[in-house]
Amino acid sequence: DTLAMATPWVAGEVEEPEVDLGPPPSLPDVLDDLAIRFVVNCPAEEQESFERLLFQVEAAFWFYDDQYREIWPSHFPHLNLLGFAEKLFSECELLTQFASKTKEIYETFTRYKNRIPTCGA
Repeated sequence: DTLAMATPWVAGEVEEPEVDLGPPPSLPDVLDDLAIRFVVNCPAEEQESFERLLFQVEAAFWFYDDQYREIWPSHFPHLNLLGFAEKLFSECELLTQFASKTKEIYETFTRYKNRIPTCGA
């Protein structure tokens, strides 16, 4: 009889408890975190060319979009990869000397990336 009275579980009806993550960090703090995670501490061979380094910047961009913007969507600006790269180049000490050339570096990276064969969708 107990089983007959049980309410069946339906996907989407169970509310997950909200976790208070506190106030969002500042954008410069986020960029600093991402620079350390993806650029400063990447393997040395990834820092040998901008083409390879920009793959790290792209990984940082997706982390920013999937994590920080997902948690605090109204606090952090929506950026495309170029806009994100410009902000990261202006904040990351390793990259600031190249900040004025970010767009040129990005365009070279895009051409390079489009020449690389990939699999999947």
